[in-house]
Amino acid sequence: MNILHIPSWYPSENEPITGIFIQEQIALLAKHYPQHNFGVSLWGQQDYRLLLWAKDHVWNLKKMYQSQKIQSYTQEISPNCTIFFSPALTWSRKIFYGNRANILQANLNNLQNFEKKFGKVDLIHAHVGFPAGYYAFRIAQKLGIPYVITEQMSPFPFPYFERKNFRLYAPLAQAFAYSQKNIAISPALLNRMAQFGIKNLTYIPNLTDETFFYLPNKMPQNEQFTFFCLGRMVAQKGIPDLLQAFAIVLKYYPNCQLRIGGEGEMLKSYQQYAQKLGISKHISWLGLLNRTNVRNEFWQADAFVLPSLHETMGVVYAEALACGVPVVATLNGGAESVINHNEHGYLSPVSDIQELAKNMILMIQNRQKFYSQALRNYFLQRFASFAVCQQIISVYEEVAHKHKR
Repeated sequence: MNILHIPSWYPSENEPITGIFIQEQIALLAKHYPQHNFGVSLWGQQDYRLLLWAKDHVWNLKKMYQSQKIQSYTQEISPNCTIFFSPALTWSRKIFYGNRANILQANLNNLQNFEKKFGKVDLIHAHVGFPAGYYAFRIAQKLGIPYVITEQMSPFPFPYFERKNFRLYAPLAQAFAYSQKNIAISPALLNRMAQFGIKNLTYIPNLTDETFFYLPNKMPQNEQFTFFCLGRMVAQKGIPDLLQAFAIVLKYYPNCQLRIGGEGEMLKSYQQYAQKLGISKHISWLGLLNRTNVRNEFWQADAFVLPSLHETMGVVYAEALACGVPVVATLNGGAESVINHNEHGYLSPVSDIQELAKNMILMIQNRQKFYSQALRNYFLQRFASFAVCQQIISVYEEVAHKHKR
C-alpha cells in the first residue's frame, strides 16, 4: 500500500519541535510496516522563508522575491519513506484565500513525484483538518484518492474556525464531510467533534517511541524532590497555576525544585511572576529542549507536572509514563485519556490551584507507590508505537478495501 501524508505542522529549521509527533508517527509507521511505502508532502509548513505576515511588509516583498529561488527536493528517510517538498508561499486565508491554489498545486506536485518513485497512491493521511485535510479533500475531488484525517487541534476547533450553532469554517467542514475516517486522538476530542456533526469518527491516540523513551538505568536519587514540566510558554499550558501551586507546596516542603522546559511568548512574564511569588530560587528555566534533553529530564525527575487548561491528548504525559515517571495533571480533556487518577498519578480540576498543590504534595508523600515498571507496562499496552501503528494500519486497510470494492 502507498500512503501519502499531508501534515499541517511539521518540524523545520525554524520550528524544530512543532509537529514532531507527526514526524515520529510517520517514521515509525514506515519502520514497523516495511511492506508499505510512505511519503510526506511539504510546501513550507513552519518554514519562515515561505510564511508571509501582514505586519512585515518589507520582509514580505523580500521573501516573495527570494522564494522564487527555493528549489523542490526529495529526502529519503528510509527505503520506504521519503519527504517530497515543493515550495509555496503561505499567508492569511483572509487575503486571496491564503494562496490555496498554489499550495494545492505544490501537494499535487509532491503526489506526482511520490508516484514516480513508489507507484500509485492508495490513500492520503492528512494531519489536522485544516489546512492539510482541506488539501486532501481537494485532491480527492480531482483524482478520486480516498483520505483520512487525524485531528490534533487544541482546543477544537481553533476559535477562528468556529461558527455559530456548532458550525465550522466551510473548508474545514468539507474536509471532514468527505473523509473516509476522522481520527480523534482522545475520547474527549471525539465527543467534541461529534458535537459539530462530524461523522466516521474513531479514536486512536498519538504514539510515543518506546525505543527512545524508556526506563533509566538507575532511578533518580535526588536530594530535592524534583518536578519536571514541559510545554510551550503560552496560556494553554497553565504555567501561572503551576507557579501558584508550587508556592503553596514550598510552604510545606521547602526542599523541592521545579524544572520547566519550553519557550514561548509568555516566558519572560512567567519568570517575572515566579520572582513576584518569591520562588525563583527553586525553579530552573530550561528553555527549548531537544528530544535527548527531554528524555534526560524525565530520567532525573521524581514526577512530571503539567496543569494545562486544555489538551487534545498531551503526548508528554505518555512520554513521562514511558520513562516510568508518574504525572500530576488536570482534567483538561486529554490528560484523563492517558492518566488514571491514583494509578498513574493525580488529576485535579482545571485551574483549581489548591487541588493542584494538594496533588503535588501527595506526589511527594506517595512517590514510592508509583512503580516505574508498572507505569512503563501500562504505557506499552496503550501508547507504544507498535500498538498505535497497528490501529492506524487497520484504518488504512479498511478504507482501501472499501474504496477498492
